[in-house]
Amino acid sequence: MYTNRVQAPVEKIGLTGFDKPLEEFKKLSKDHIAEEKAKAAQLASESNRQKEEQAAKLERSRKDAEAERKRQEKANEEQREKYLSMSEKVDAPDHANMYDGHWAMLEEFAGHLANPETIKRYASSVEGEMEFNALIDQLLTLTDTFETYYKETYGDANDPDDMPTFSGSSNRDLHGVTSIGDINYNTPHSEMMSRLVQLDSKQHTGMRIEGGRVVFTGPDGEEILPGANLDMDVFKPDISERAPMSGSDFMNSGFDESAFKTEQNVRDFVSDGLQDETIQRDAARTYVEAMEESNPNFRFTPEQVLANPTLRMAAFDRFEQGAVDQWTENISLPSEEEIDATIDEEAPEQNEMGILEEDIKIDEEDEFGVDPGSPTGTAKWKFSEEVPPIMISGSPFKMGEMTFNPDDLTLNIGMVYADVKEGQRTPEMTLSIPTTPEGKLEDSPRLQEIITTFDEKYGTGQFEKLWTELKDREIGKWWDSVSASQTAE
Repeated sequence: MYTNRVQAPVEKIGLTGFDKPLEEFKKLSKDHIAEEKAKAAQLASESNRQKEEQAAKLERSRKDAEAERKRQEKANEEQREKYLSMSEKVDAPDHANMYDGHWAMLEEFAGHLANPETIKRYASSVEGEMEFNALIDQLLTLTDTFETYYKETYGDANDPDDMPTFSGSSNRDLHGVTSIGDINYNTPHSEMMSRLVQLDSKQHTGMRIEGGRVVFTGPDGEEILPGANLDMDVFKPDISERAPMSGSDFMNSGFDESAFKTEQNVRDFVSDGLQDETIQRDAARTYVEAMEESNPNFRFTPEQVLANPTLRMAAFDRFEQGAVDQWTENISLPSEEEIDATIDEEAPEQNEMGILEEDIKIDEEDEFGVDPGSPTGTAKWKFSEEVPPIMISGSPFKMGEMTFNPDDLTLNIGMVYADVKEGQRTPEMTLSIPTTPEGKLEDSPRLQEIITTFDEKYGTGQFEKLWTELKDREIGKWWDSVSASQTAE
């Protein structure tokens, strides 16, 4: 209440009766609504947060799955590349540059390393990869070792006659050389052929990897370490010093009674011969031998004799005199007329038609010479000695016994080296010729050589007929045994 602009304190009267609860209800309702709104807002915010977290979690899962998929694809690709890389490391050896026996070892070794299961096993660990790479190194080293061995021991067609290689031996045999200079070559080419056949034969029956290295086993279970103990002198011939040719030997090597009518003819012949260094050395060698026998203090070598003018002339004079002495002896031998008369006195009697009995025997033997051989047993054929030899690697081989194997359908022919001297070992080998699905022999240069050689002597188609009959008999015998076995069961 205001009076005359004077303000007095007024006491506020609290709510009474019905107004107080209503006001409190209004306040409570307002607070409740605000609280509920706050809760709703909080719940909405929490829901949104959870949704965002779930969405983020799903996105992370999706990204993780995509990353895992890519990682797995990368791992698989790396694994494939690793397998491919390991496989590409395995190079098959070149058959043409090593002996067949060595090639058979490396072929099996390379096949084992190239096997996908082998690669997978070694690729499963770092240690396995290291061992695999070490085995690859062994394969490459052995390939190089065997190729070098072949090159140095087999040689090539241009090898000179004195090379200690198979080609050198072949050239000596081709040229008819048994000595070069002062050296005699005593090992026959047939022996070299036998050694070649041995090197070209399979030398192992099994293979295993042991302690990170390859080990082969022989027919008796013995270990064969490839590349160890290779005989670099396998084709080195036995040699001896050739006996020097004396003047008398030189005279006999070219003696012609009609040409050497005077001693001067002989001396001129020797003088021309002594222009050759080999003949000069022979003259010096024979001189040294003679002097050593007559003078124990003589200490000159053939080279020193040739370098000393006095001794050189003495050696040549001795050589020439030896030729003259031999010529003198030769012209005192019985004449050709005397020799013919002696032969006539010792000649066998002829029959009334003037034919010698020895000639008749030879003709009778020739009648049997057309025989190509004969069967031995029910399914074997033994070729006769009359069958011409077959050329294999430039050397003659005789066909021995021929058989047909029904298990692997191969024709097997035993081959024996034809040019063997008395007392020498005879190189042997078996020539196996497989058949085609049509029942024909697989064509090869060796088969064509056999057919041509055989048919030229016994008629076209004769070898085909012979081996076909042999095959039919062997297969028939084999079928009879199978039928009998089935019947017994």
